Amino acid sequence: MLVLYDFQEDFKDVESGEFKEGEIVSVRQDHSSASVIKVVEDVKTLLISERKSSYSGIFIRLNKIPGLMAGDRITITGRIGDEAPRGPVWSIALLSWSVEDGHLTQHISPGPGAVFAMSHILETKEIEHVFTVHTIGWGGVLSPLMDFYVDGILITRNTKVNEAEIDTRTAVYSLEEDEYIKHISTDDVDSFGNKLLVVRSGNPIIRIFQRGDLKAIHVGTRVNDWDGVDLLISRMRLRAGNKYKILVTGRIDGNVPDGSVLMLQGIPSYGWRSNINITEDEEFTLEHVLTRSELEKWTSVRITTNGNGASVAFYIYNISIERL
Repeated sequence: MLVLYDFQEDFKDVESGEFKEGEIVSVRQDHSSASVIKVVEDVKTLLISERKSSYSGIFIRLNKIPGLMAGDRITITGRIGDEAPRGPVWSIALLSWSVEDGHLTQHISPGPGAVFAMSHILETKEIEHVFTVHTIGWGGVLSPLMDFYVDGILITRNTKVNEAEIDTRTAVYSLEEDEYIKHISTDDVDSFGNKLLVVRSGNPIIRIFQRGDLKAIHVGTRVNDWDGVDLLISRMRLRAGNKYKILVTGRIDGNVPDGSVLMLQGIPSYGWRSNINITEDEEFTLEHVLTRSELEKWTSVRITTNGNGASVAFYIYNISIERL
């Protein structure tokens, strides 16, 4: 493993006391807080306190680190100070200003002293960006303002990754060509053994039906926004050195509440991709190119809806994955 940046190494000559600005790490000036470098058993740690906003935190200027590549990993570790909100859950968030993917968060159990460790594989579009580390609230905690420490920031490269290693397949998967789907009759899709690549998520009723010469899937009796189907990409031997496009086609079945959105969702990070607004009885296409980070982290891709559309039933005509 090659270390490209180490907070401890970078700060070894920084004196204890107030801290505002370093070349790589600096304190957000647009949201007020106090910031102090402390030494704990010969290890430097950065305390963020007196926070006036949940966005009070630090910048990590990736654009100041030479030689970063897609596939490099950033890991942030730390802990919470003596005060922490009680009851609802709050999170530490890592967020790139310029990326639409949103927060990478770790939910923390309420209470002082809780530790956090977030790890993210950088994409090509992110290596010139500035990341922030701050807090966000869930379940009614709108602005968690507790003190927190940043104990470590590490950026590393897995030297075992061979960028030249390629997947020679063009067509990786197609529901229309799935032999297990081809040879089953109308029934609950989860009753056909553990070799299926498309499985039920939640508790909808899933049926296989005939559509001309091809089989298709119906997802009905949905109650929750996680009711849908999962495509198990972890079984497909996808390689992080390649790009793959997922394409899903189908049709909405019946009534659609206002504000309903159909999406692909990465599991287990629950990132929303290819979000489209839907209306009743319309055909749809979902399309997404898997990034390196997603290939490293996701085990499956879920076809589902947001909360407004939790009751929406839909047909899936085809799911395909191809290597670009």
